[in-house]
Amino acid sequence: MKVFEVLFDYSIGDEKEITREVVYWSGDFESVSKHAIEHASVYDRDLIGIRDVLTVTQDCGLSSDD
Repeated sequence: MKVFEVLFDYSIGDEKEITREVVYWSGDFESVSKHAIEHASVYDRDLIGIRDVLTVTQDCGLSSDD
């Protein structure tokens, strides 16, 4: 499983100050990308970037200490 950092920028009303929203979503790149584009559209955000920050693997073997 991969974890992606997704960055959005937005401003509230007529404010000139830009707020950066940082979220972490898991899944494959294609599904995260589709969800990020939809999120940006629904919540009026600018999608700034998506990057892979973590890959989770499972080791099912027993250590020699067990």
